Amino acid sequence: AAAGAVSMALGTVLAKRWRAPVSPLVLTAWQLTAGALFLLPFALAFETLPARLTLPNVLGYLWLCVAGAGVSYAFWFRGIGRLPTAAVSALGLLSPVSATVLGFLVLGQSLSPAQMAGALLVLASVWLGQRAPKAAQAAVGGSAASDKAHAPLAPRQG
Repeated sequence: AAAGAVSMALGTVLAKRWRAPVSPLVLTAWQLTAGALFLLPFALAFETLPARLTLPNVLGYLWLCVAGAGVSYAFWFRGIGRLPTAAVSALGLLSPVSATVLGFLVLGQSLSPAQMAGALLVLASVWLGQRAPKAAQAAVGGSAASDKAHAPLAPRQG
């Protein structure tokens, strides 16, 4: 879990710093293709194929590929490019909360009081994390002042 968190944080910072010369959709497609090709031999070696494919199976798989991976990653990389890094990193915490809400709404699952408190704690931390970059920016006088403070020094004329 710690290695996953470090990897996610490093990937978010590096994706923000080193912007790809292609659109987020193209970048996402290549990353997912590379990951699938890497995992394919392991899946074929260790997993069994279904006895038969049904239309619901194929539609479910397409839904996972297009909406669950393609569209969501395209939005993720677009957000990385437009939002402060601290704000983006906190948004990853919303994934399990979203899954929990969908489980409640679609499957009728319920949460214990401790689980509900945990979900509320995550939501509060994400909300506070989104406020912190705005408060820091306001403290230095807005984005224009911040940009001037971090801009390289220009040589003096004259």
